[in-house]
Amino acid sequence: MALWLAAAAFVAAVAIAIPFVWAQQQLEAARADYTAAAGEVRDASAALDTVRQRADETRSLADAVLAAADGQHGDPDALAALGDAVQALTLQLEGDDQIAVPVPSTVPDSGTEELREHAEGFREGAAEVRRSAAELEAATGEATAAGEAYMAALPEAAASVEARFASAANLARIAHREVTASLREARWGPDAPAEVSTYASVVAILAASHAAEEAEKAGPLYQARAEVEDFARSISGGVMLDFDWAPVVNGYGANGSYGGTATWNTGHGGYSTITLSDSVAAQWHSNPSVASLVAHEVGHSITSKCMALFVDGFDSQPEAFATAWAIGLGYELEGNGESLYGRPSEELIELSRECR
Repeated sequence: MALWLAAAAFVAAVAIAIPFVWAQQQLEAARADYTAAAGEVRDASAALDTVRQRADETRSLADAVLAAADGQHGDPDALAALGDAVQALTLQLEGDDQIAVPVPSTVPDSGTEELREHAEGFREGAAEVRRSAAELEAATGEATAAGEAYMAALPEAAASVEARFASAANLARIAHREVTASLREARWGPDAPAEVSTYASVVAILAASHAAEEAEKAGPLYQARAEVEDFARSISGGVMLDFDWAPVVNGYGANGSYGGTATWNTGHGGYSTITLSDSVAAQWHSNPSVASLVAHEVGHSITSKCMALFVDGFDSQPEAFATAWAIGLGYELEGNGESLYGRPSEELIELSRECR
């Protein structure tokens, strides 16, 4: 009987122990799950921090480029796209600042179910953080792509700027061309704001020079002066031309006369300054001969791109070259230089046609 009672007591003890062990196992499993879920939150938060840092850097870079562009430099569509992308990135960053999933440093002394509920909440929070990181990374990528597109379009957009400021002085145009050429190597990155700022500064110089030159030729003869300059540039073979106007040039300009002079420089593809008397503009629509004078002066200017021909074929005689060049272009009227310097030979006139 005693033996039976002892056995019964043993069985009862075992029956009590099994649920206790199972409960402990469940608790340990819940604690492990809690720890794993908390780790997911920490990993997701760390990844978000990394993405946020890249996003901040991208936004700062884009803001600096937009500030340097000042709303007007570069391709307007690319500039607008960059502005939109930065705005979207900023909104995403501000939304991500609200995302925070606090995780205690230690596992709380809680029951199994409570720990499981915490673990489930952690995993939901981690998923939200990962979604936020993915959205922020996408917005960062879009801003980066827009920035790269803006920088890639900048050289082409810059090439059209000079035409808007056609009256700008040669040196301003040369500076603009040099910076425009350097833009072909420009890339989206830390140097981009400085490159855009440098470009914006030369455009400002170009615009100011254009305005100053326009002011100089303003007045009743403005339209005629502009037409004369356009004509000269149209036959200059790409040589950059500056223009000065004066009442009397080289002793001519009064009593129906007209005069001009020209200088030239072989640097930067050739550039020149042509000075014309106001009477050239005054007679532009009434006296066909003034076009021959302008062609003669452009003949001096274009020497800068045809120096070998000038030296070897014309023995470095500027008036012979300019006169032959004007005649070779079809300008036979008085003013082409023939009346002052004589008519060049037909061989020289034909030779001048090689310079266009």
